[in-house]
Amino acid sequence: MTSIAASRPAPKPRDLRFDTVRGALLLIMALSHVDSDLRIVIDHPLGFVTTAEGFIFMAGILTGRIDSRRADQPGELWARARKRAWRIYRWHAAALVGVWLLTQAWVRFDGSTPWELPYLFHHAPWQGLLAGVALLYQPGLLDILPMYAGMALLAPLVVRAHRAGHGLAVWMVSGAL
Repeated sequence: MTSIAASRPAPKPRDLRFDTVRGALLLIMALSHVDSDLRIVIDHPLGFVTTAEGFIFMAGILTGRIDSRRADQPGELWARARKRAWRIYRWHAAALVGVWLLTQAWVRFDGSTPWELPYLFHHAPWQGLLAGVALLYQPGLLDILPMYAGMALLAPLVVRAHRAGHGLAVWMVSGAL
């Protein structure tokens, strides 16, 4: 008797080209968050498009490639989207709390008001933290992760629209966003 696992087709191997591009985008994003002369070259290299948008675009393409295989199972698509959005939100909240803690330490140990750190984090710290976790206050360089989580929740709709023959509209709306 064969097991269910043995009757499933083997998963396709990872396409390392996507991993390479995503890794390069992550590296450039990390470098663009550090104040250096290198930011002149890597920050907004194509006008309004940053590496963060490129990373999210690549994530959308990969989500479409993976989830389109499950388009006939809408419940599973929604469950995957919720799980993905929750994971992104948790990382966002962790980054937000980390910046908040850094700001609190800076103000307490240095005694100065850091103009580059998020305003509410040092003028109304608890309000800033709670509003940030509730997605009501998004300081610069942390503002794209909530949008990324929201877009992850839209993935089932996009996959189903694409599979229904509305691919051009999906690409046009995605490009406009």
